[in-house]
Amino acid sequence: MNLNSGSNDESVKLVRYRIFYTKADSERLLLEAEEIVDYPFDLATFATWKIAAVLHNQALDAKLNLSSENRKYLKVACEAIGSFPRETLQDEQRQIERLAALNRKL
Repeated sequence: MNLNSGSNDESVKLVRYRIFYTKADSERLLLEAEEIVDYPFDLATFATWKIAAVLHNQALDAKLNLSSENRKYLKVACEAIGSFPRETLQDEQRQIERLAALNRKL
């Protein structure tokens, strides 16, 4: 599944991403994670959001010691590895009612 297509819908996506540093002779993987995304997005928005999160994390920013000049070497690679229809509150309420009815029968 490509983040550039089909990701601006209302489905819930499971996204795997990696943030890495690309300065010559200093290349390294900084972070690798998976995240559930429950809002419409595209690749550029997601990547920008992840870079901003790293830069706003003062502990991580201090550990990496990134000057303003070196921040341009931060890159994000990501992929949506699953997409699932969003459950509505009505569906959830019906499920609760069915479970309550089943519980009463037991």
